[in-house]
Amino acid sequence: MKPAKIFNDILAGGYNRTWLGAEWKKVDGWLLFQQSKGKQDWFFNLLSAIKIPGKLNGKKFIFPLGFWCLWKTLEKVIRTETFVALGGYSQGGPYASYGSAATGLPAITFGCPGIGIGDADLFKNVTHYKTPTDIVYELPPWAEHYGKTIVLQGEFIPKPGMSVAEYAEMLTGHTPKEYRQRLKNE
Repeated sequence: MKPAKIFNDILAGGYNRTWLGAEWKKVDGWLLFQQSKGKQDWFFNLLSAIKIPGKLNGKKFIFPLGFWCLWKTLEKVIRTETFVALGGYSQGGPYASYGSAATGLPAITFGCPGIGIGDADLFKNVTHYKTPTDIVYELPPWAEHYGKTIVLQGEFIPKPGMSVAEYAEMLTGHTPKEYRQRLKNE
């Protein structure tokens, strides 16, 4: 499946929620994880500045605390659902990456924050897409990305007449509009 299709499927609604609020759905055999949507998600994003030791597929791994909390509620989904690959945008990226490490299935992420510190071989089937200036990809500063990273090329052309807030958001390199525009060439 093309990255642009996966990205658009991620942004479409229809998500299930775990008891702690992690969101997931299945589309065309893919298990997809949604980006941050509300205050509760941002609480977990901020907690991700803190490191917590744990295990991933039986191997020691240092997780961002907020992502680890939500990942623990998604492990049952990973064990019980049948799927062929995983995908996630922004906050959903680490869950797709961890799911790939746990199952060995391929994963594609977009604007994925750092996933932690551990055995890079766990993530051999993960491909991260990012824009050249995506600041979320750089957070938390201590966490690593494992797998393959593809920097999306092409020019992002903002719409004329944008509000100050829209312009400020555009500077993050992390907006769905920018990802959609840059993914058209993939």
